[in-house]
Amino acid sequence: MSLPTLDSEALDGSCFAVARALLWQRGPVSVEPIKELASALARTAREHAEYLTGQQYDPNIVTRALEYLERHHAMPTGDAEVWSKATLEILVELACCNTGPSAASEPFYRDIEAGLARARAGYSSA
Repeated sequence: MSLPTLDSEALDGSCFAVARALLWQRGPVSVEPIKELASALARTAREHAEYLTGQQYDPNIVTRALEYLERHHAMPTGDAEVWSKATLEILVELACCNTGPSAASEPFYRDIEAGLARARAGYSSA
């Protein structure tokens, strides 16, 4: 089975959207800080994509994680770069567990599954 290749254009667009959401404020905003944050986030995202490919996962998981962040969690924050990189790391870890199995985490895994089932029930009936 061959893996998909990373859609770099989609990844860059998602990084920009997250950066824009994190740096949003009322009134005019210079695009330069948004571009700088998007570029830093893209570098991190590409590292995750390379890792995912090496583990035989679709590298576009990273783009989908960024899209999820932008839609559900991105808002102005104190240190946008630290927040975005740490949050992306967590989402990639949940999608592609690489820290090794731990029975101690099972209760939280069940919480995640229950939350996803509830979220899916909300849009599948719409």
